[in-house]
Amino acid sequence: MKHKMSDSWNTSISKRSKKKEYASLFELQTSFLESPCDGIVFSSDHLLTDQFLELAKEVATFSSAASHKSTAHSEIIGFGAVSVWRKRRYKNTRMYRVRINPSIGCMKPEQILKWIFFIFGRFDGIYIRNIDLKVDIDHHTFSKVAKTCWAPNFRSREKKYKGTIYFGSSTSKRQLVIYDKEQELMKKRKIRLGHTMVRLEMRLKFYEQKEIPLTSFMNLDFKSLIPFKDVVLIDSPKEDFLKTLRGKQSLGYIENDVYQTMKAIPNCSRPRIIKELSLKGRVEFISDIFNKQMTKWEA
Repeated sequence: MKHKMSDSWNTSISKRSKKKEYASLFELQTSFLESPCDGIVFSSDHLLTDQFLELAKEVATFSSAASHKSTAHSEIIGFGAVSVWRKRRYKNTRMYRVRINPSIGCMKPEQILKWIFFIFGRFDGIYIRNIDLKVDIDHHTFSKVAKTCWAPNFRSREKKYKGTIYFGSSTSKRQLVIYDKEQELMKKRKIRLGHTMVRLEMRLKFYEQKEIPLTSFMNLDFKSLIPFKDVVLIDSPKEDFLKTLRGKQSLGYIENDVYQTMKAIPNCSRPRIIKELSLKGRVEFISDIFNKQMTKWEA
């Protein structure tokens, strides 16, 4: 029986008999990019299983991590949507890190757990270090999202790298990144979507003592993390927006820049303004979109 697989897995996997033996790990169970989880990183000091190492020798790529952003480990065992980092450089770092991307791997939540058990043979002593959660929007352009996004729980907003927008720093516990996913897929994977796609990606970090034990998060309930709390798109005509502002607040209005406009408004007035514009159908709540995408993925 042939099992469909995502193109994101190593090509050698589909050519070997091992593919059938481990079909539940590689089998395509969702459409490409359907998963709201764009990456989850685990860490552990448990040894890798013999089964995993045997399969890795057959179908994985072994590469140096020297050129990668993270240099805590020196070798990467890559399968495509799953990679294992080993040969740690520092004693205070756990022996292994595992990164799984169910979005490009077309994986369901249960496949994430199957991979972890396949790699370590257990669930205890496994910790969640990073989680990247995302919302893909195909009804607005990147420019529109950039102009209308309001994310109040971040101190800064920066535009870098040909238009990518960063709310918060890369070292903080949470960072919101907005970029043109359609353009990125074309450049990195030569994939033509045929329609616009803007990604809002929330990068959550749980370092060292604050890492989440997998045994306490076995349901992978990402909704409980409320990643996109208070993140909204406010697409309102100038006259409607100005009607919600009182007194000198209107002096802070900046056309085509919701973030700067809302930043100039006192904290106590922001919920009222969002509520009034929401009643006029001018506000999209990113949490609502994320929760709907999560429900679809979990089904």
